[in-house]
Amino acid sequence: MKILLSLVLVFVVSVSFAQTTDQKISDVYGEAALLEMKSNNPGRYKFHVGMVEKGMVLLTAPEDKFLEFPLLDSIPLHSQTGEKVTILAFLQEYMNQTSFNALKYGFSTGSDYMYYRLAGTNQVLMITPQKEFYKN
Repeated sequence: MKILLSLVLVFVVSVSFAQTTDQKISDVYGEAALLEMKSNNPGRYKFHVGMVEKGMVLLTAPEDKFLEFPLLDSIPLHSQTGEKVTILAFLQEYMNQTSFNALKYGFSTGSDYMYYRLAGTNQVLMITPQKEFYKN
């Protein structure tokens, strides 16, 4: 009985997590694009899941570290208009990981980790490379 209850709990948690991730993808790209990705482009879907789950990580670093990396005074949004948000607004959203959505921001991933210093803070934003999203 305990095993069955545990399995049901694991399933419910897994479904809840998937729905949250899918909702974040849908919030940025729309429900139709999400459904198209899931059925016709699973690689693209896996990339977006990876971005939502582990695409951005904030690191705390001494001020004299990471000086070689670009300094951002605002964070670009995923938009065609070049919109940006302040560092403070980004940090506030990032701190609430249940609602934070890395897809909302205008960072592209490369073949290696990318780092950006955040102006006025000792925070460094690390962007995870695409290859990490496809590892099991």
